[in-house]
Amino acid sequence: METDIQKHKTDELKELLMIEQNHDTYTYQGHLSDERFCVISLVTKPRSQAKNLSKLTDNHSEKPGTFHFPFTFEEFLEKTNYEYQDSTETYDLFLQVLVKSDVLNEKKYKKLRKHAVEEEHHSILQLRMGNFNKTKRLRDTSLTYKDQTLANYVTVKGNVSLLLNKDIPLSCKPQIHELSSSKGALTIRGHLYSANAYIEHSQLLLSGRNSEKSFESSVTINWSDLTEEHFGLYTFTFESTVHFEAINDGDILPQDTFDLHLINTYSGIKEPNLVRLGKPIKELHDAIPDTHHFHGTKVGVISPFYTFKGSNLSFDVIKFNRFTYEYLEYKLSKSRETDKDIWIIGERPYKAQDNGYFFFKYMRENYPKKKVYYVIEKDSPDLDKVKELGNILYFKSRKHIKYMLMADVILCTHHADFLYPIRSQRFKNAVAAKKVFLQHGILGTKNILANYGKDAHSFETDLFLVSSEFEKKIVVNDFNYLPAEVKVTGLSRFDSLLNPDVPPKNQLLIIPTWRNWLSEKETFVKSEYYSRYLALLQSEELRTFSKKYSMEILFCLHPNMQQYTNLFEQDGVTIVHQGDRDVQVLMKESKLMITDYSSVGFDFSFLDKPVIYYQFDREKFLGKDPSHLNLDQDLPGSIVLNQEDLFETLSLYGKSHFAISEESKKRAEKFLTYRDRHTNERILKAVSSLTSS
Repeated sequence: METDIQKHKTDELKELLMIEQNHDTYTYQGHLSDERFCVISLVTKPRSQAKNLSKLTDNHSEKPGTFHFPFTFEEFLEKTNYEYQDSTETYDLFLQVLVKSDVLNEKKYKKLRKHAVEEEHHSILQLRMGNFNKTKRLRDTSLTYKDQTLANYVTVKGNVSLLLNKDIPLSCKPQIHELSSSKGALTIRGHLYSANAYIEHSQLLLSGRNSEKSFESSVTINWSDLTEEHFGLYTFTFESTVHFEAINDGDILPQDTFDLHLINTYSGIKEPNLVRLGKPIKELHDAIPDTHHFHGTKVGVISPFYTFKGSNLSFDVIKFNRFTYEYLEYKLSKSRETDKDIWIIGERPYKAQDNGYFFFKYMRENYPKKKVYYVIEKDSPDLDKVKELGNILYFKSRKHIKYMLMADVILCTHHADFLYPIRSQRFKNAVAAKKVFLQHGILGTKNILANYGKDAHSFETDLFLVSSEFEKKIVVNDFNYLPAEVKVTGLSRFDSLLNPDVPPKNQLLIIPTWRNWLSEKETFVKSEYYSRYLALLQSEELRTFSKKYSMEILFCLHPNMQQYTNLFEQDGVTIVHQGDRDVQVLMKESKLMITDYSSVGFDFSFLDKPVIYYQFDREKFLGKDPSHLNLDQDLPGSIVLNQEDLFETLSLYGKSHFAISEESKKRAEKFLTYRDRHTNERILKAVSSLTSS
């Protein structure tokens, strides 16, 4: 079966390599595909001294085209003239090969001539050790000699090197080949590709994103012959069956999203290593089975999914009472009822602060007879303001289930399935409503093609709403939507945003976006993100600025990082929890904003207020996929990369009485076609046109 693990292009001359260890001796042996190439010796080159080439050992095999190189650690130190000084080094290995010069004139070997040293009638080649057609590697560990270590190392390009007094880089890539369910259980099977360390034991870890609860399940791993085809990467098969009732002492898991990791223990390495579980083969992307189990009158529904960015395996646990769950199953078993007038609106089920709420409010106040409903949890802090508008669908209620399966249109600020009572494939298949993407911010700063592109495997929409012709071009050209599928309306909240109904305060709003690589607390507290923002909030310069301009400092984390809010508490800084305060009101109150890449920077600039973009980690944040914008030329604000420049820019804005520059105002205009506060009318017209077509 084909895998997604990268397969390097082998040199057709390199046929077989065997890497073995016998007590204190490493041995490399194998053969080339052409006997006219005579392997003379094994040479090594330290990376820090590229010209310092040493012969490690002569070839112990006399058969043409073959090689046999045994050596001990002591012999390695002697041949490389190494003097122990507590230093470290990586040694690259090469085969020194003798071949008649006329052989290199053959078409298939012409590339080798470029690197050959010509002698009379012969040429000498240095072939990098590695990238053989087959690499047989038995379990090996580090050699030791007088408190020093030497270890085999397979590089990311599939070549073989030796690490002297250096830790072996751990790189384990899981790949899921099978995902199946039975009542109350989920079985996962696949392969593990471990670059340089033999896996002795593995355990499955289930980590809750919000509940901070974690559970473990056993994993069976076995050696796989596929190691030969992956240049010496240790390859294993793995299998784990998660019995959800058993791992929580019979009770249902907390209602949460759980991420799956493998805790791997490696031979010769003391500390276990945590690896995110994911990367399914292509056939599995849309074949995701859900399961459930009962506990008294409660039911836990487990719905697996792959994250849209990294294709990692996670699952949602949703709790129902037994009566409601049986109703859900009943509705899924029946043919679909239809009602051409039902529109369902929402954001995330726990909130009502964004474009979903504002469009719902507009519809209820202006078209009260229209069958428009809002999905929200009963314990949401935003419930009261939605409740006064009426037409509530309480999340996971029988009415919610019924109306979702009957609906004609679903309008959501995120993926539409966030509003479903369960995010299982069965339920998704049963929903026939057209989807409208209300969006939750001007897009473009970060490449989100994997999130919302036309071909994104976990996202679908029939209508994509944007705020300008400039943004529409991005969605059409980069996201591959048809022009007819994208409408320039503006975002629903802009009608309220542009209403000058909130008096300004002497207030600085610091509101960075989240980082998808900081989902674990242990990683977060060691991150540059944490150290940079903590240093900012603790700085004497910020306190001086606050006193000089009588400015209150507000710090607001993205909802995906709310669990870390308490780590930033400082005297003189007000910590804001999204949900407790309306972000739009905070923006309308504030005179100045510090963000990084968040779309709230656009909203703030539409109010003709200055934005500072603090982008100390731009390269890492953007990743390998380029931004849809030219950040330096398109963002409507001042970009700074370090704290010193940040305070200098703060001071300049203070001296200018917090006025936005003309250049920033001009840039902001490019992202907002309409300032007329009739956005919701345009959205209504666009959706009505969709349903009548």
